[in-house]
Amino acid sequence: MSTLVVTGGSVSVRALQDYLKNHSFEHVIAVDAGILAAEQLGLAADYLVGDFDTLGEQGLARWENTAGLTVQRYNPKKDETDTEIAVCLALALEKENAGGRDFFPEQVVFFGATGTRLDHTLANLFLLARFEQAGLSACIVDANNRISVHHTSFSFFRGGQYGKYISFLALTPQVEGLTLHGFAYPLKGHVLKQESSLCISNEAVGEKLGVEFSTGRLLMVESMD
Repeated sequence: MSTLVVTGGSVSVRALQDYLKNHSFEHVIAVDAGILAAEQLGLAADYLVGDFDTLGEQGLARWENTAGLTVQRYNPKKDETDTEIAVCLALALEKENAGGRDFFPEQVVFFGATGTRLDHTLANLFLLARFEQAGLSACIVDANNRISVHHTSFSFFRGGQYGKYISFLALTPQVEGLTLHGFAYPLKGHVLKQESSLCISNEAVGEKLGVEFSTGRLLMVESMD
């Protein structure tokens, strides 16, 4: 099973339409005005969640009686962002398939989770850790990047990467024992600290890429430019 979450951030319709040619999803969750981006992408959402401060009353009225669409409305004075609410829903939908360490294919994918609001972007990056904790794979995809969070070692094949450059950052104060196989700049047993940019803009040279580490939480960013 797989779930797509379309949030209210920046969405490049053309780029993500290309992505959707090779990916399909059992569930689509739209977050507030993300329903408009979902519509542009030709996606029929199963759920529409949020406080709808962006979509507005008139915009919401258009969708409230849509067949097959479950609308979940929340008070704007809440502790969670709309995207965190969607994360909880996606986890509930995917919980029966928890387990397994294959990173690809993605089980939960976020469109529109990056954009001009840096605070929301950073919060969304940290929210990815919820899926790792549940034994699920998840990533944020935009026109130029695919972003994922890991707390255990993993591997993937060169043909499955999203872009030319592959970068790693420590989400915890440090990631210990970082070893990279199949990369232009390999590492062995390195301690990657949060304030380090050592692992920015690496590239794949082998067919199978291995990322091993013993402790910490690792952010991987695959970039096209």
